Amino acid sequence: MAAYTLRRLLLALATWWLAGTLAFALLLLLPGDPVQAILGLEASPQARAALERSLGLDRPPLERYWLWLSGLPRLDLGESIRYGRPVLALAAERLPLTLALVLLGLGGALLLALPLALLAVRSRALDPALGSLMGLLQSLPTFFLGVVLLYAFAVHLPLLPASGFPGWEDPPKALR
Repeated sequence: MAAYTLRRLLLALATWWLAGTLAFALLLLLPGDPVQAILGLEASPQARAALERSLGLDRPPLERYWLWLSGLPRLDLGESIRYGRPVLALAAERLPLTLALVLLGLGGALLLALPLALLAVRSRALDPALGSLMGLLQSLPTFFLGVVLLYAFAVHLPLLPASGFPGWEDPPKALR
């Protein structure tokens, strides 16, 4: 069991490394210039050079990759170019809302799945139809399902906001 757990842990680490490396490489290949996006087209060469230096964009890509990779064991994910703050702090700020959304989604899935499972167990005639329906729902792309649910609950039945989060100060408003 220990060997299996170790193997799975190493596989997870390799997967994280590969995903991070691919994301890093893809960001290098994307068109556009983050310095220009921050400062605009009219920025002076001195301002551009100063911002590139402060963001570390004046260093070669392999050096930037190594700095990012060597910071991972210390949980130093670097600084956000957009917000100018540590990425770990930004992720920690967003964690409570993310967990709330995960729990709400899990609760909603259970509220839908449990009655359907009980119905399928009680009625052998409905079991294949419900199984097919669940297979169809699982095969829908999440972006498509997201747009359909957004339309249903924000536009057609205005139960939820189309975007944004009002904050936890007013819980009924936050859940609406």
